[in-house]
Amino acid sequence: MGICRDCFGKLSYTATNSDKAVFSVHKGDNRIIRHMPWYNTDARLSDPVFLWNDLPQFGSFVQAVRYLKENLEQLQ
Repeated sequence: MGICRDCFGKLSYTATNSDKAVFSVHKGDNRIIRHMPWYNTDARLSDPVFLWNDLPQFGSFVQAVRYLKENLEQLQ
């Protein structure tokens, strides 16, 4: 886990939370993706009132990685 390169050579960051869910950010796409066994989906922030909230749009790879690190345990 951590910073690496994907199969196309793009910079990416991958992290796992305590629920064993895997999340990643790819440079250029700048969105947080949740990886599941059969498909990938956009990550969502868990909220006790609304259940799930969409994540904001990130202007850069660094902003997306910072948000992922700060909110890793609340992501679903």
